[in-house]
Amino acid sequence: MKYSMLLFTVFLLGILNNVFSQDIILLKNGEEIKAIVNEIDIHVIKYKKFENPNGPVYNLKKTDVVMITYENGLKDEFSKQVITEKTNVLNENPLIAKKGIVKQNGKSLTKKEVQSFMITNSDALELYNSGKNLCTSGEIIAGAGLGIILIAAVVENKGNFKDNSAAMVGVIGGAACLATSMTVTFTGRSKIKKSVALYNSGIQNQQSYKIDVGINQNGIAFTMNF
Repeated sequence: MKYSMLLFTVFLLGILNNVFSQDIILLKNGEEIKAIVNEIDIHVIKYKKFENPNGPVYNLKKTDVVMITYENGLKDEFSKQVITEKTNVLNENPLIAKKGIVKQNGKSLTKKEVQSFMITNSDALELYNSGKNLCTSGEIIAGAGLGIILIAAVVENKGNFKDNSAAMVGVIGGAACLATSMTVTFTGRSKIKKSVALYNSGIQNQQSYKIDVGINQNGIAFTMNF
């Protein structure tokens, strides 16, 4: 029984290490790259894909990168000059977050669409990315928990362990994974909700203006209304 619990602990630690031990490169277009950053040159960032650590080294221009979040939580921020179009539609129709899903005008937005909105608000974007990653991690841990329960049930059915140790490992391990998954997912959804609130408050605080053309005693004049 103790040996089985030790194997489960090692398995769970392996899952958590695989989930969190990656660098995240955030591009100006909102795309995220899961990577292992090897070198940051004056003009170029060199990295390998996280899914293929033994593969080729890729290069990215620093001017295309907004931020790198390393596996230890440290961050490097680069160029913040992002070309975006702000319209009054965003003021009238703010983003809404519910159960980790972000919507606008009743339409569910993809991760890239949300990132493209929040690219002008680095604090909101950082919160959203962190929350989204936690939600993904929660799904992975939940899947691992269900897998442990299924494997334990198969082993127990074969009768390899007469003391029901396989069933015990399955129940305890699966329950632990599912409980962890719920906590991680709840934290992720909370961060997404906070990121949307932060983004909406930033949009509402921006002054909107309108330029009108009029005629006065001096001729044609332009007026700016706030």
